[in-house]
Amino acid sequence: MPTRETKRGYEPLSGADDTTAVGGEAPREKAERKPPLEVQITRVRSTPGRAMLSHVEGSLPILEIWTRNTIYFCDANFVCIEIRDRVTNKSEEKHAVLGAKLLGGHKRYAKTLHLVRPLPLPGTQAVFLRPNARRDAQAYTSPVERVVFNYQVAALELSTDPQEAWADVTNLNLR
Repeated sequence: MPTRETKRGYEPLSGADDTTAVGGEAPREKAERKPPLEVQITRVRSTPGRAMLSHVEGSLPILEIWTRNTIYFCDANFVCIEIRDRVTNKSEEKHAVLGAKLLGGHKRYAKTLHLVRPLPLPGTQAVFLRPNARRDAQAYTSPVERVVFNYQVAALELSTDPQEAWADVTNLNLR
């Protein structure tokens, strides 16, 4: 049976103190650590009909994977829907990873390969599965620098007037 070691918070797995210097030297200051997953919350104001249509009309990017040169945007199904160059901020329309499903991440060491699921961690390479590839079905990114999960919170403006509320319902059905 495989063993599991769960990392909680930002403590080192070994239990060693990061401030302990090698060779009994004076302790060094802790480097500022970023969380492995960043959360970004976007708040929007909308009407009930528009809020429901925004999820139907197009895929919203809920996940951003940042590498040194590229940002990969994935939808709620972890499918890559957009790839943007970090320098020019232009979308890459013909990138091989567009439409591929994110499987997680991996990092190769001398004698082991560490697999990370469901999302890659900074320092690993993101792994995508290209569904229609004739060969090399898996695609790998350069090392990941950031992983951002995007939440959208919609504040719905509800009317207290029954006539206005009924007009909203019927207008939604007529579109």
